[in-house]
Formats: sequence, structure tokens, C-alpha cells
Amino acid sequence: MIDWLPGTTSTTLVPKLKHHFATHRVPQRLMTDNAAYFTSRDFQEFARKWDFCHVTSSPLYPQSNRLAERAVLSAKHLLEKCARDGTDIDAALLSLRNMPRDRLPSPAQCLLSRCTRAFIPTTKSMYSPRVETQVQMALTQARQRGKAYYDKSARALAPLRAGQTVRMQTQRGHDRLATVLGTAPQPSSYQVKAGDATYVRNRRHLLQTPENYVSDSTAGDPPAIAAIAHPQSPQHDSVGPELSQGQRSVIVTLKLNLNHDYFSLELQCL
Repeated sequence: MIDWLPGTTSTTLVPKLKHHFATHRVPQRLMTDNAAYFTSRDFQEFARKWDFCHVTSSPLYPQSNRLAERAVLSAKHLLEKCARDGTDIDAALLSLRNMPRDRLPSPAQCLLSRCTRAFIPTTKSMYSPRVETQVQMALTQARQRGKAYYDKSARALAPLRAGQTVRMQTQRGHDRLATVLGTAPQPSSYQVKAGDATYVRNRRHLLQTPENYVSDSTAGDPPAIAAIAHPQSPQHDSVGPELSQGQRSVIVTLKLNLNHDYFSLELQCL
């Protein structure tokens, strides 16, 4: 379903969802991303009053909400094509909802158990109600095929235990120390504590580290790397000993790679 929102707040989103729920039905479970209008108190109150379970995908991991992301991408392409060709958007949506794809019945057949009258040539028998009983099996088989292709190049990450210190990925890399509290309701996700806040992160965003987590106000800051102190020779008016031929001065620089959590040494000869 595609609808127009005058704003991206829970105040504008909830009435739209109420309209769709009243037209079709109230779902048992609604899965969304972690946008602010989905995690607000007003939306949680709406889920409680309308008696449906609200589940969010893994934060900062769009792949866990791939079905919705794919639907949004298809809708954007459709709207762009209609704007470019001057096609009626409602007519395009009507045709899209009556088109079978990926070995599955059309969205209208899945929702209404029959096709709706549109601009696509069809027979009258397609307008007769017929319950599609193999949709769930076909969806499961399609997901298994996709999983088989994905697992060819994927590897399983080691599970984390409660109390283990990890580095949590942010927009700057794995630069935040945290401790694991336990598993989260989302698949392959954990609850971690960093500073005074608790987060839910996918296993892909957590990097094992031998460092010790310290719960204080500075736990969220990147660890400071102490400079290597080199002994300074006392200053004299006289010039120091000259280097003979074949000898070189070496400057050693220690760097911390926050993205991959390792130290690197750079040697520069003078």
C-alpha cells in the first residue's frame, strides 16, 4: 500500500495506519525500522490500544528489513516512471497490484483471493474468488533459495556471551566500547550497554576485543592512545655526534585503526 504523508511524525502516521487497518484488518504483528516516529511513545500507545505486536528490525542494518526496503524501492521507481512519462499513478498502482511475479500470485489475489478489474486483459474466471493456499509455501521456498545463495559467500560469526567486552560500530567505525547484556528479540542481535545507555545491535556491528570495559561517563569516547615517550637528550650548545655513513635516524609512529581494531607501526627513515 502506498499513501501520502504530510509529515514524518507519529501524529501524521497513526491516522494513516488506522485508515488502512479499518479497511483491511488489524495485523497481528507489524514490523518496521527504528525511525523516530515508529519508536515514539504515541506509536507505542497506538500499538497497545489496537492490540498488535510492534517489532523493529536491527538498528543500522537495513538488510534485516529487506522486504520493506525492496517494496519502497519498487514504489520509488514506479513514481519516478509515472512522473517521467506522465502516466496516471493510480492506474499504474492498479496494474501493479494485479501482476503476478516471482512465481507468486498477484498482490490482489493474495489479499482478496481474486483479481480486481484493471486495464490488463484477463478472463472472467479470474474475478471469481479462489483462496490461494500455496502462497506461504512458495514464499518459504523463495526465501530458502535466497538463503542458499547468500550462505555461499557468508560465514557465521561467533556468538557473544553476557558480560563480554565488545566494540560497537558507529558512523565513525568500531570506536565505542560496550559490554554485552544478553540476546535481543531481533534475530542475530544483542543488547549492549555503553556508558549509561542500552542499545540493540546486530552481531555484525559488534567486534570482539580483549579490552576491558569501564562503565563511566567517558566509556563512549574513543580510547586515547598515549604517545611513545622518547628520552630527550639534554640541550647543549655543542652539536651532537654526527652519524657516520650507513647510519640513519628512525621515527616510529603508533596508530590505532578504529575501523578494524588493530595497531599499526609506521617507520620513517631520515
